[in-house]
Amino acid sequence: MMNGLMNRWCILAMVALGALTLSGCGGVTSFPVSAKVGETISVATGWTTTFDRLDLTVTFTDSNGDDTVIAAGDPAIRAVINLYPDPLSYMVVGTRTGYRKDYRGGKSLGSLASRNHTDFDPDLYQTIVFVDLPVGLSEGIAEVIFSSDAGEAYGPVSINVLPGTGTRTEFVGEGGLDMNDDLLAMERTPHHTIDFTGDATNQLLAESIEVTLTHDPDKTAGGSGRAFAVNPRGEMKNLFWSDDGITMKVFMTRASSLEADLDLWDYKFFKFYVTGDVTGVSVATVSAFDIDGNPIIGVAAQVRVP
Repeated sequence: MMNGLMNRWCILAMVALGALTLSGCGGVTSFPVSAKVGETISVATGWTTTFDRLDLTVTFTDSNGDDTVIAAGDPAIRAVINLYPDPLSYMVVGTRTGYRKDYRGGKSLGSLASRNHTDFDPDLYQTIVFVDLPVGLSEGIAEVIFSSDAGEAYGPVSINVLPGTGTRTEFVGEGGLDMNDDLLAMERTPHHTIDFTGDATNQLLAESIEVTLTHDPDKTAGGSGRAFAVNPRGEMKNLFWSDDGITMKVFMTRASSLEADLDLWDYKFFKFYVTGDVTGVSVATVSAFDIDGNPIIGVAAQVRVP
């Protein structure tokens, strides 16, 4: 029999996977596709970079054309989480190796997602929004639009509003264990994004990049938070880092020679995140090197939030 922890994880994973599977890469429908007012649905909203439960507005337009708006932070917006492909999936392995034989279309799917959805950003995921259908919607087909405070939007997504009133989903595990907070624990933490660009006159792609960041003191230096670096794609690059509470040193190398023919846009592959509730993150120094250890001029790093 599953232990309680495994059961909690499996239930959450199955709920989220259902949304991803039925919604497809672009997030074209909800799961379920039909529901009563008051019930919980999950909607795949594609690749979104600013969707957050506390900054997301959900607008329902019912079959009569009447709008119902759920404001950012409303408890009816249950969670906003990101789902990632298995690193051993045909999609990831096929895309990274370029291998086509018997890979179930994985290379084509990965290339399509990268080119059409993320503009070659390496952090490849599908955003899922869990939301309760508001009371007062008329029966029939309603349309839902999601919009962030940053101006990013997705929709409309259609859902069939059934007769009657239902109850919201309570995520309950084995023995009646309350798992609603477990869903919130899967949400993305506040973070800083570190992006890289290269000199347009220099077509060499760096083999390695070393960057030094500074930030306000974290708990190890008498402040708050705890600096932490996150590599979104371990199969694309190796990332090593250290932090003394004020200064973070990061060293990255390309993970293999598979990307030997990549163009300038692939400096996006060096992207990483700094999280842990630290503030005041800024770039101090950046150094880039080719495969022979020679310096590459013109590589820059930028910090942005998120």
